[in-house]
Amino acid sequence: AAPVTPLTINEQTFEIAEDATTGTAIGTPLVATGKPTAFSITGDSTIFAIDNSGQITVIGALDFATTPIHTLTVQISKVGADSVTAEITINITEAATPPVTPPATPLTIIDNYDFDTDTDNEIAQRFEAAENNAVGFVVGTVATTGEPTAFNIVHITESGGGSYIYNTDGDNIFEIDNTGAITANISFDFETISSYTITIKATKGTGDDAEEIEAGILINITNVFDFTAENQSFSIETGNAVDAVVGTVLVTEVAGDTAATGFSITAGNEDNNFAIDEFGTITALVALTAGDTTLTVEVTGDDAATTAEITINVTEPITPLTIEDQIREVAENANNDDLVGIVLETTGEPTAFSITEGDS
Repeated sequence: AAPVTPLTINEQTFEIAEDATTGTAIGTPLVATGKPTAFSITGDSTIFAIDNSGQITVIGALDFATTPIHTLTVQISKVGADSVTAEITINITEAATPPVTPPATPLTIIDNYDFDTDTDNEIAQRFEAAENNAVGFVVGTVATTGEPTAFNIVHITESGGGSYIYNTDGDNIFEIDNTGAITANISFDFETISSYTITIKATKGTGDDAEEIEAGILINITNVFDFTAENQSFSIETGNAVDAVVGTVLVTEVAGDTAATGFSITAGNEDNNFAIDEFGTITALVALTAGDTTLTVEVTGDDAATTAEITINVTEPITPLTIEDQIREVAENANNDDLVGIVLETTGEPTAFSITEGDS
């Protein structure tokens, strides 16, 4: 009889994920020589099985956390040859954790307005805007959750009593874009309207699946104390008395605003030649000499302030003009351009003479 080829099998390593299901083949059939006719796992195995082709399969639950490595002893055999064994290592890999989809954030307009005046809890947020703003000024951006895709203004109420539905086809006081930014289409006037309450609708999605929510947004208009101080010039002659009035700073105020309440000289008065009182009247504290002085005057009222440049011209007194009645003689046959006596006597250094009567 022909000699029987001996059996051989080497140690081998395979890998499989812990979430493999029953019946899953682990790698390829084991490599052996001598053409074995039978493969078996020695000892009890409730997790793995092997068939006579050398293919190992899963028959039980795998768990990376408790047993990340399994070492099997596999025996191969055939008639007429000695059986041999080898250790087969099976590495268990951790199954990928499926992504967790967080629950959808509900659509809300965040309510951070907590004032006693909101007894009906209709206002969610408040913004402030100073009057005299530029058109297009961004009043504020509505805070929300749930990532709304669109915003609309539904209704506007004015502090003066005006109340109207938002007109999508016409001119409106406010606009809101799809980020929730509210812009002003007018320049606010505190004296006319001091606040607006606008109802905002936030929308997410379209059609039957769209979510909508409404809330009130309060926009308070703050007062800017409207007054201006004019740049001016005053004149005073040398030889003035101490405390002589130089002039009063002109301030223009808006009706309904707090009046200017304070005046001060902030520059140009290094020698302390001038003072200004609470009414804006400038006085000379010394006898002034000829020349020009420019003072910077600051005018204040509550939280507002403005400045004006005041120029003070100090001039020498002008000598008054005088001329008395005088008599001159001229011959009847005098020629044109002949002088008639001497130059007229005057005081005050006149710069022009003219005949107003009797030259006929």
